[in-house]
Amino acid sequence: GIEEPSPLRRHRQGRGFFPWLWSALKDPVGWRATLYLFIRLPWGIFTFVITLLTVVLGWPVLGYVARGLSNADRAMVRGLLSPSSELEQRIEELESDRGVVFDTAAADLRRIERDLHDGAQARLVALAMDLGLAKEKLLEDPAA
Repeated sequence: GIEEPSPLRRHRQGRGFFPWLWSALKDPVGWRATLYLFIRLPWGIFTFVITLLTVVLGWPVLGYVARGLSNADRAMVRGLLSPSSELEQRIEELESDRGVVFDTAAADLRRIERDLHDGAQARLVALAMDLGLAKEKLLEDPAA
C-alpha cells in the first residue's frame, strides 16, 4: 500500500478564493498530484495499447509485460503521490508551531500591557487622592 500524501497547507492569510489559490500554488504536494494527473492519461493509453498488442501478438509473455507495466505504474504513484520528505514535514510542523508561539507571545504581551496599564492607573489614582488630601489639609491648616 501507499501512504496518504501530506495534506494541502492552509495558510492563515485569509479566507476566500485568492488565498486558497495562492496556498494551492505554493504547495509542492499539489504540484506533484497535478503532474501525476497529466502523466496518467498518456500512460494509461500507452499501457492499454501495449497490453492489447501483447494479447494479440505475444500472449505467452503477457504476464511479464503486465507485471512490468504495473510495477512502472506503482513506481510512478509512489514517486509522485507518496508523502512529502521528512524535511518538508518538519518545515510544516515548524510553521504550525511558529503560529502557536506567535499567538502565545501576542497574548502574553497583551496581558503584560494590561497589567502595566492597570498598575500605573492605580498608582496615578492613589497619587491624585494623596494630592487631593494634601490640598484639603493645606486649605484647612496651612501650618501643618
